[in-house]
Amino acid sequence: MKTFKRTAWLAAFISTALLSPLATNAASTDDKADAAPMQMTDYLQLKRFKEIPSAGRIVESNLRQKEIIIAALNYSPTGREVLASLLAAGLDTTAAKGAKLPQVTATVQSAMTEGDLPMASKNRGSPGATFQASYVVYDWGRLDANVRVRKEAENSLSARQNLVARQVALDAVTTCLELSKQRALLTANIDYVDKIKDLVRRLNRVVESDPGRAGELVQTKSRMLQADSSIETVRTKVTEIKYRLDRILGSNQSHQCDGLGPSLLNAPDRNDVLDSLKIHPQVRIVEADYRLNLNLVDQLAATRKPQASVIAAHAPVSLGFTQDYAQSVTLSVTAPLYDGNTLKSSERASLERANAALERKEETLRQLTDDVKQRHSQAVRNLARAEEYVSLLEINKKVRDDFFVQWVSLGRRSLFELLAIEAEQFSLDTGYFTTLYDGMIGVAFLRTTAGELTMDTFTTNTP
Repeated sequence: MKTFKRTAWLAAFISTALLSPLATNAASTDDKADAAPMQMTDYLQLKRFKEIPSAGRIVESNLRQKEIIIAALNYSPTGREVLASLLAAGLDTTAAKGAKLPQVTATVQSAMTEGDLPMASKNRGSPGATFQASYVVYDWGRLDANVRVRKEAENSLSARQNLVARQVALDAVTTCLELSKQRALLTANIDYVDKIKDLVRRLNRVVESDPGRAGELVQTKSRMLQADSSIETVRTKVTEIKYRLDRILGSNQSHQCDGLGPSLLNAPDRNDVLDSLKIHPQVRIVEADYRLNLNLVDQLAATRKPQASVIAAHAPVSLGFTQDYAQSVTLSVTAPLYDGNTLKSSERASLERANAALERKEETLRQLTDDVKQRHSQAVRNLARAEEYVSLLEINKKVRDDFFVQWVSLGRRSLFELLAIEAEQFSLDTGYFTTLYDGMIGVAFLRTTAGELTMDTFTTNTP
């Protein structure tokens, strides 16, 4: 029953992967504007930090995350590869269990002989059928140990499938966040350039009446050219991330990234994430490897001992000479007398590999713990810093507006002061979006590590 379910899952998985690109291409637009900046309404809304994590947006964000993760898993060749390997491991386990049952075979033979023999000694070619059943009576647990070995290999692949699912989910979500981040930075660059261009237009009119201020115009145009070059740099990054997203979700799927971030503005409790490491897929893989090698030790130890089996047969008494059949029962006991210590060495090697797996488990837990602590600290700091940027942006915007009025109407501020405050506003915008999205990416990592972003443990994080 389990094999049937896995086979059905594999069929659905592959069919979805093959059909989904066709459906999405038909439903989505050509998406030529992937390297375009973020919409100004979204850009301004994103700057209102405290309004972002509303209940409605969090629910929508969680649903968007689930859609992206499902699409990424369906599109992932690695996910399909691991699933196929898992199905194969399950069949290996079934085969190992089957070896414990009686093995029944049937053989049909026919033989003829010619030559200078008496007629009574010639094989007349009459066919005969042999039926034979063999059964292992006692093997010191060798076959049971083999079943456990196969089962642990299946458990290891099951954990690897979970690990791949988590990695695919993390890649999809973080790439979407990185794309949104670069588009926000592109919008910030364009907004900065537009303001500098507005100053250039004003200065052109000023220079017409006061040629002595041409130096100010040159300085402003220089700033404008520098800002223009930075736009192209950010636009290139947007395009690069778009190509990476195409590899993860399929062509022209960047629209799925909209509205992804609101549920990633609160870092999960660090202790909860650390507690979840006990069942992390990397830890489960190592534990399965440890148990597999211990069972392999048992299997090899049993192989070194005598094996008893019984064979029952129904066969012709003399094939081709008579139609008479006879039944026989044979008890067979085999024991390895000398093999050059091959089995003993293999047994010892498996035991050492089990010990090595224990050490890998300890190292894996230490590495995961260190990663969680660092990422949690960084995510909390980035989100706190993003909130601080919001207040600085509000203050700087008021100062910039005052400077502009004083420069245009009162002449109390120089152009250089105005350019400096515009540059400061742009720097604050850049810092805000960088720390905001870096914080979201950190939260996505923590939630993935805790298993919250994968399909089997996906939860709606509502306040």
